[in-house]
Amino acid sequence: MYVNLTKKRSGLVYRPGAQAGARAILPGATTAAVACVLLQLAFNELAVARVKYVSRSLHPSSHTIQTSLNPRPQSNTGPPLEPVIPFLKRVLTGLGLREVSDEEYLATMKKRRDVYVKQIRKLERQIDEERKMGGSSGDSSD
Repeated sequence: MYVNLTKKRSGLVYRPGAQAGARAILPGATTAAVACVLLQLAFNELAVARVKYVSRSLHPSSHTIQTSLNPRPQSNTGPPLEPVIPFLKRVLTGLGLREVSDEEYLATMKKRRDVYVKQIRKLERQIDEERKMGGSSGDSSD
């Protein structure tokens, strides 16, 4: 454990983490990184153990029968597997982003444009009303 002791008139004083200074940054970051790695490994191992347990409890005898009757692995004759989704696409989907077709994007942009056109018309009407109010109440020097 890293302890920063400074000398004062009354003796040594203990300074915890945040007050320890720049020298404590690297050891603290290293400790946190090691702890995170160990926790992630433990979580992954528990997830694998859970999947194995569930698969064994759902099909306890089918695995042993297949291996004893047919030691060679069979070719995949079942339904085709789902297409592999690229890593970047999965990350973006996880962040809440989704792929939009050109038609969807165009429709969205048209809706936005319509909203802005309405706002522009409203502001133009306000400007016209202000001009009419200002023009009729003031004296004209034309």
